[in-house]
Amino acid sequence: EFICQVVQSLLSNQKMDNTPQIVDVGGLNVNVSEGEVVKPDNTICDILPLITPVALTPNSTEYIYIRYSDCALVASTTIPNPGVGLILGTVETDDMKIISINQIAGTISGLINSNFAVGFGGRLLPII
Repeated sequence: EFICQVVQSLLSNQKMDNTPQIVDVGGLNVNVSEGEVVKPDNTICDILPLITPVALTPNSTEYIYIRYSDCALVASTTIPNPGVGLILGTVETDDMKIISINQIAGTISGLINSNFAVGFGGRLLPII
């Protein structure tokens, strides 16, 4: 119980914003939680979890970002230019699974998908 209280305190004291988070849906796919991304022209991309998650490339490091032109969630092995989209984080894979998800600092969301929990080290882990 003490550990649960400490973890709850740590999470509740974090500064939250409305930027979506990347979620690990198992295998080589990622999705995104709910949130908003402000584009350079100050218009907003409303982000919702995708019906079909984004597939990743095996044995790679991919940059996961919201593309400004169509507000799509994109996975790419090359870093997008700053004017192209907002990077949410990087994902490392082996040939079978996601090894890690590293959230970019400053994009913590208060609207985490209810099926996922924050894990230490920046990785989002499914609740069993």
